[in-house]
Amino acid sequence: MKANGIFFDLDNTLFNYDRAFGLAAVQSFSELCEEQMILGCAKENMRREWLKVFKTNCDRFWGDYECGALSRLAYQKKRFIASLRSCGLEAESNRAALGFEERLREYIPSYCQLYAGVSEMLQDLFDRNMLIGIITNGAETVQRKKIEALNLTKWIMPQHIFISDEMEVQKPDPAIFFKVQEQTNCGLPLYVGDSWDQDIYPAAKSGWKAVWLTTSESESLKTRSRLLDYRRAFSIYQLNQLIISYIE
Repeated sequence: MKANGIFFDLDNTLFNYDRAFGLAAVQSFSELCEEQMILGCAKENMRREWLKVFKTNCDRFWGDYECGALSRLAYQKKRFIASLRSCGLEAESNRAALGFEERLREYIPSYCQLYAGVSEMLQDLFDRNMLIGIITNGAETVQRKKIEALNLTKWIMPQHIFISDEMEVQKPDPAIFFKVQEQTNCGLPLYVGDSWDQDIYPAAKSGWKAVWLTTSESESLKTRSRLLDYRRAFSIYQLNQLIISYIE
């Protein structure tokens, strides 16, 4: 059966979030160094070294945040302070961690750019009068600033944008997919995302069709995945072709 609604994840699905995050992190870090809110930044290539360590610590402590062992603020502070220490740096005061996060959130949208081909894909769906939506985890203010920077409301109606903070449930909880389907009255939804655990598996388990936008050719999934209704796309062009096959 054909899909009558196409929903997308946001970060690393419609745009390169990792790139935007890295550039914003370096800008925030550099400004704090220049303002002497971080001490010891004189070393050559310190910004590049710090960013590498910072990204590692983002992943290192993410599990503690995801399971509830750390609050969002505690997670953000821990990854920042641990990265400073690993690089032999020191925060001038407790204000440094908060200042870094405030700047990071402010700068990320300025580096957001849709992947090549995404605007054309969305315009085609819009011209076909398809129901287009977004389902994304994250803080409401931050995610909406990204959406605004990417001009996504040109194609997607505000009532079809679903952010976990506003819904009080987040992926991979299947409840978010059931809620979206109920609120949009979409009988045959298709979901597109870049994460197997956060996007594809819970969407498919909820009865949705799904397309996994991935750069990995390897199929290292559990046997049960073969029972789920999903396809893989390795480029935006291939994604567009798959979506067309689902709606025509």
